[in-house]
This record gives sequence, structure tokens and C-alpha cells, in this order.
Amino acid sequence: MHNWIMTEDQKIKELVKIVNIFHDRGLSPATSTNYSFRLTENKDLFVISQSGVDKSDFQAGHLMVINNKAESVYDPNLKPSAETFIHIVVYEIFPEINAILHTHSLNATFLSMKEENNFLEFEGLELLKGLEGNSTHELKETLPIFPNSQDIKSLSKEIGEYLKRHPETHGLILKGHGLYTWGKDLKSAKRHVETYEYLFQYKLLEQKSL
Repeated sequence: MHNWIMTEDQKIKELVKIVNIFHDRGLSPATSTNYSFRLTENKDLFVISQSGVDKSDFQAGHLMVINNKAESVYDPNLKPSAETFIHIVVYEIFPEINAILHTHSLNATFLSMKEENNFLEFEGLELLKGLEGNSTHELKETLPIFPNSQDIKSLSKEIGEYLKRHPETHGLILKGHGLYTWGKDLKSAKRHVETYEYLFQYKLLEQKSL
């Protein structure tokens, strides 16, 4: 057993539980989605879900360790998620961020396909305080939408440039794809996913009532 498994055992168990919950809620169907957290003892190493794993049977053995170049640290035969570079750029820009969760939210996907702007906006809703640092509902929260791309390195660079200009950002949507959000720990990141799901549902009801 690798030392990282023993030292990070609690976070591994927590992440596996989160993935199982998200699958049960329909946020992580089939082999979609990816998840990661930063190692405590080495901030340049990350635990991330392996590519192509069916989330209905996600276990601790489906996680692996990568460095900040998206390279497998312990087993060269393991393949990380195809979108690993998005995780890495978020970690590089936000040293205080220690967990990233990517769901294939149907609500987020639908809204991103219908939205004419390259962002969603939310304001006046109490649950906005579920996002880290928001102390009041009297604010405008912007969630950027990026075009889905198979060129993940270029996409991650574009995302990185946006986040540098907008460090207050709590997440992003890949158009027709799903939600990325993050937090200081897995608990915070999970809360952000749940907060955004509520906001998406509200936005859908709002549009339906127009």
C-alpha cells in the first residue's frame, strides 16, 4: 500500500462517498465526470479519478495520484481523466483550493445549451450564501460557460486566463457537458455542487414562467 493511501485515507473514503451520492442523484451517469483533491503533504500532487470508470461501481481503487504535469506518479499504466488539465490549472491559480468536483449535471447542460450569453447569472437568492465567501444574498453571482472542446490543454489555458481575471469565481460550465466547482475541502466542494443544482433548478423554473 502506498503511503499516500494511508495518510489520505479519510479523504479517499469521503470522496468515494460523494461520487456514490452523485451517481445516485443522476449527476454522475455511466463513465462520465471526474473528481480530485490535493494531497496534504505535497501540494503539487493530486488524487484524481481514473479515466473510463463506471461511477455506479466507484471505489477507492479507481483513484490515482498525479503531479502538476498530469503524469501518473506511482503506476504509469493508470490513465487519469481526460480533463485532468482543467483540475491542474484551477489548483495552480487557487492555492487555497484543495478539492474539485465535476458533475454531468443535466440542469447545467440544458441551461448551457439554451443560454445565448457565455455565462449564467444569479442574484437575490438566499442559497447564494452556500458558495464560499458569500455573506449575503444581495449580490450577483456569475457562472461562466466555456465551449466544450477536445483540446483540453487549450481549453484549460482559456479557463486559467479567465480565473486570473475573475478570482471570485466558484465554478464553471462546459457547454453541453457539465459543471466544475471547487472548494477549500471536499465538504465545501460538495456544498457548492448542491448549491449550484438548486440555482439551476430555480433558473429553469424562472425561464418556464416567462
